[in-house]
Amino acid sequence: MPSSLQIVQSMYPKVKHIVNAKKSISLTVSDSDVKNGKKKAHNGCPAAVACVSDLGVDGAIISTRTAYTVVGDTATRYDVGHKMNREITSLDRGAGFATGEYTLHRPQPKEPRGSGTRHAGDPRPGNLRHKAYHHVEGARDTLYSLLPAPKRKKRR
Repeated sequence: MPSSLQIVQSMYPKVKHIVNAKKSISLTVSDSDVKNGKKKAHNGCPAAVACVSDLGVDGAIISTRTAYTVVGDTATRYDVGHKMNREITSLDRGAGFATGEYTLHRPQPKEPRGSGTRHAGDPRPGNLRHKAYHHVEGARDTLYSLLPAPKRKKRR
């Protein structure tokens, strides 16, 4: 599985480091950001355009779950909130992106493996409930899709 650094470097090759944000930030998506934004573009959507114009960063990558702001050779990782997630999906499906205030949240620490909740009434104590990932049709692909496919070795 590719690292987040490889994903960011596929768009911004000069990036050498990725750090987690220490605090959440607020950004304002204006009419001009929506007008200049593109659908299904991780670094060209209205939220990414707003990051560059509003926050003064060198670049931004916005996915449905994770966002990166790029300054120099460092990218800062944020979590995308539900409000912005819904607008990204709306834009990618062709309905537009609402202007307004949005928040990029600092990443929350991940829970250790095995700390999930168990199925109600499950007699086997070792089974944990797993959330199935739901792919949204008509919305942008994951950040992993930005990387080229791995080269396969030729068979003799």
